Amino acid sequence: MLMVIIGGVYVYVTATAADEFFLETKQTLNKDVASELINEVPIFLNDSLNEGAVQKIMMHHMKVNPTVEVYIIDSLGKILTYDAPPEKIKKTHVAIGPIKELIRAEGESYVLGNDPRNPEACKVFSVAPIKNGNGIEGYVYVILASEEYDSVSSMLMGNFIYNVGIKTFIITVLFAIMIGLIAIRYLTRNLKIIEDGVTEFSEGRYDKHIVLKSQGEFSHLALCLNEMASMISQNIDQLKSIEKLRKELVANVSHDLRTPIAVVRGYIETMLMKNESMSAEDREKYLNIVLGSTKNLENLVADLFELSKLESEKVELRRERVNLLELLNDLSLRYKIIAEQKHLSFELIGSDMGIVEIDIALMEERFKI
Repeated sequence: MLMVIIGGVYVYVTATAADEFFLETKQTLNKDVASELINEVPIFLNDSLNEGAVQKIMMHHMKVNPTVEVYIIDSLGKILTYDAPPEKIKKTHVAIGPIKELIRAEGESYVLGNDPRNPEACKVFSVAPIKNGNGIEGYVYVILASEEYDSVSSMLMGNFIYNVGIKTFIITVLFAIMIGLIAIRYLTRNLKIIEDGVTEFSEGRYDKHIVLKSQGEFSHLALCLNEMASMISQNIDQLKSIEKLRKELVANVSHDLRTPIAVVRGYIETMLMKNESMSAEDREKYLNIVLGSTKNLENLVADLFELSKLESEKVELRRERVNLLELLNDLSLRYKIIAEQKHLSFELIGSDMGIVEIDIALMEERFKI
């Protein structure tokens, strides 16, 4: 559409310039027409207009050259006589300014003057002063583009515009196609690179980045796709890490739950075997150990979810100040029965190990203690 508009403007400018060129050429070639009329007959006789001779010579010239119109005007621009039907003359005066300008330029400049037949139009003309001594009595004013000229010129100009328009349209279409192909080639080059990059993304190769050969409108699109691929890659790595953690948790659940269950079972079996010979003090001691293991079992089940969130860095530690020696003593009692069943023995050696700040439940889960 833009190319068509440019073509239309080109045709208009060309037609206007051609019309002006032809008129300027006509004015330059016919600059002496008015002077020749003065030389053929005396325009004024005894300070009055020689109308008979003037009309005769005017008719002769207009027959020889029907493209001109001859007027005799006085020094102020008033039309004195002409060879045309009176009803066609719409002006009684013509402007003196253009006449004097053309006389000063000696016919070498392109000057437009009033057309007595058309008040709205200005046309090329030839003019010669009618002198009487040192003064100017009037002017021979010759319109070089008469109505007949306008009629023929309009027809020829229409054909000219048509021919130029057809040729301009063809050239415009060919030029638009050429520009379009170049633009498509340029755009599809980057689109092809983007397409190949998206294809690699779809195959899971998110580490591949789209690199365009030139910066342009698709640079932002390529940047967004690269950022999207990086984000997807990060999300996939995070999902893989979470999945790995989930599998590890499932694999370790049986072991994590087996230890407190074994403690409870071992102490209950011991109490059943030694029921009659067990002192009340040992019974209470064993029951406290069983109670502690069941609480530990309960905490273990409750904290499995918290542990998974800890791996995802979504849980805050519930730190407690704990005496490390007491914690180790509790652990030794918890595993004493299990160690004896496996014919193992261990001994805790130490006095004061200080105070530590830990999350007991998560410590037991993380380090299997």
